[in-house]
Amino acid sequence: MNAKPPRTGHRAVHSHDHHQVAALCTDDIEWHDPSLPGPGHGADVIAGLMETLVRACPDFRFEETEPAYRSLAQPKTIAPWRFTGTMTGSLVPPGFAPTCRRVEIPRRRSLGLPGRSGLPLRGGV
Repeated sequence: MNAKPPRTGHRAVHSHDHHQVAALCTDDIEWHDPSLPGPGHGADVIAGLMETLVRACPDFRFEETEPAYRSLAQPKTIAPWRFTGTMTGSLVPPGFAPTCRRVEIPRRRSLGLPGRSGLPLRGGV
């Protein structure tokens, strides 16, 4: 996966502008998301997911919950985070109606490069 350092990415994501987020990604980015039938590839997939989030939870935020760390078992860096927002719009896919309730989802993002021993911890990661 190729993308800009997370601090730059956080600013773009929090702007809620899918064009800014997609511009940070190269065409070989691979994204795994439960709403996709399989891994998504390319900046267009990222832009589409951003549009979905903005439509469903227009006030969403991503927050780092602890510093990123390197995996000891695989060539990747793991960045724990939390998604919060108010679901005032439809979430399609999978097809959930608005609840007008607060959403909180804790996750871990894995950033990896094939053939590398892990991503360097720089740029605020």
